[in-house]
Amino acid sequence: MTTVSSAPANTTTPFVPSRIKRKSHRRSILLLGLDAEVLLMGLTIFAINLYAVYLVVFQVGFFFADATARTRITMQVFFSNEPKLTNLGFMWPPMPMFLQFPLVLIPALRYKGLSGNVVTAVMGIGAALMLMLFLRHLRIPVVIRWLIVATFVCNPMILLYSANGMSEITFSFFVLLAVYCFYRWHETNGRWTFLTGCGLAMAGAFLTRYESVIVFTVFGALVAWQAFLWHFRNPHYIESVIFLYGAPVAYAVFLWLLGNYLIMGDPLYFARGPYSNAGTIGPQLAALLWVVPLKGNLLASVQRTLADTWYLFPAFYLLSGTLFIAAIWKRVWIGLYILAIAWSFIGFLILNVYMGQAVWQLRMMLIEIPMAFVIGIGILNIVTRWRGLVAILLCFTFALSSFSTFDSMWISIIGQRNGSGEGLFVHSLVSGQRAHDRDNEQKIAAYIVNNTRGKVLADDSQGTFIVFFSESPQRFITQGDSVFDEFLDEPFRNVEYVLITDNKTLDVGTLNLIDRAYPNLYRDGASWATLEKQVGVWKLYRVIGSPNRVPFKTPSSDISPPR
Repeated sequence: MTTVSSAPANTTTPFVPSRIKRKSHRRSILLLGLDAEVLLMGLTIFAINLYAVYLVVFQVGFFFADATARTRITMQVFFSNEPKLTNLGFMWPPMPMFLQFPLVLIPALRYKGLSGNVVTAVMGIGAALMLMLFLRHLRIPVVIRWLIVATFVCNPMILLYSANGMSEITFSFFVLLAVYCFYRWHETNGRWTFLTGCGLAMAGAFLTRYESVIVFTVFGALVAWQAFLWHFRNPHYIESVIFLYGAPVAYAVFLWLLGNYLIMGDPLYFARGPYSNAGTIGPQLAALLWVVPLKGNLLASVQRTLADTWYLFPAFYLLSGTLFIAAIWKRVWIGLYILAIAWSFIGFLILNVYMGQAVWQLRMMLIEIPMAFVIGIGILNIVTRWRGLVAILLCFTFALSSFSTFDSMWISIIGQRNGSGEGLFVHSLVSGQRAHDRDNEQKIAAYIVNNTRGKVLADDSQGTFIVFFSESPQRFITQGDSVFDEFLDEPFRNVEYVLITDNKTLDVGTLNLIDRAYPNLYRDGASWATLEKQVGVWKLYRVIGSPNRVPFKTPSSDISPPR
């Protein structure tokens, strides 16, 4: 019987020798096998994260303040009254907004700010795949590494923050990428490509969240120390290694400072401006009185941070102790390096709480969950026998710790455990009831879009949800517009409406510029404006005259004070 093969004839040309073709064929098969796992795992996680997005946005209907603000800012770059890149502002690092740039151009992804949710879904994939690459490099069996990655993806905090549009999971991805590149640089005895990748990853981390400053410093110290151990007689090598690692981050920091200086007139505007953390921490501390005793009390700050971190994910502490002992016993110093990186985040949070520059929230410690997985991988790197069994034990440890994570989220709205909405989300999810979060903002935004015409003067530091839900930022005159101050002094014939809320109803002090300019407008009204619509604490006034020329009914609200 004759067998007919569908394979092409083995033709050889002078340009492609058969030996090279055979090697290329084998390489393509190997890459296909590697890429198949990455592709399958990535698609699986993407499906899980998209379902989580559905739960957050549509099933529960919960919107995180920082996430909506970032998406609103991104939309204003393209669709505001004055479209421009500087609408990004200088309150947050720009990376989470940069990643949304192509997505906000798609109308369907502007609906309820889905562009931000999609970004976090993709970043959640990236973080999980970095752990998978770690495990595959250590030759952990396929089934076990899938189980370990599954415990990471399905951790309640990771799942929520891979779907809610916040920046924490994006930051986690860059940190995991940096740790992986640093580990491979150490393993390959100084291969420069991995060190470059580590520096680039830390630059991305800096442009995502400011706590990257501490871990960048720790990385730099470890790189310098390891270079010294390798080539202590060659200072030029040590200098070049430090420069290779630090150059990407230094460039990112320089660009950010330069942008702050050129546009805002202060290179440190992001750190000391009115909307910075330093500018808003006071009212937050006033609203959360249980945090005040932590300020200036180092022991209390340490105790509180360590206790709440333990409760969030106990595996971090259990595995930290195990890795420390194993690294000392086996003299595997990369294990101690991993611990230094992981614990730098806790040290940074303790310092911020002690100095009164941060309010402890669950999301601030989310990075310790992926770092706990990295610590577990550090243990697997040391173990030479029974590695598969140790990996299974790690899987159980991670799974059990996830129950503690859920419980920590569950009680975050009770007593003195401060969350960013995690408690409300899990309560609503378990009870099957919508959170009815920001319903008033959604109603007044819908009223503005459907029942009014013309421009609305609004302070988007507090009205961010209304601009966000309107999906029409071009209808609003906000602080980013060059005419905002002029229209605030004279709204008549410049805007049709003024949107205002009472500063006392929110926890951001006197940041609302409209309320500061017309301090009694919210309470008493004014002869130059009529109340068009009130929903909850929000009032929409129609401008019918000039506050500078009409007969005064309530002078304190009619007259814009000198500024």
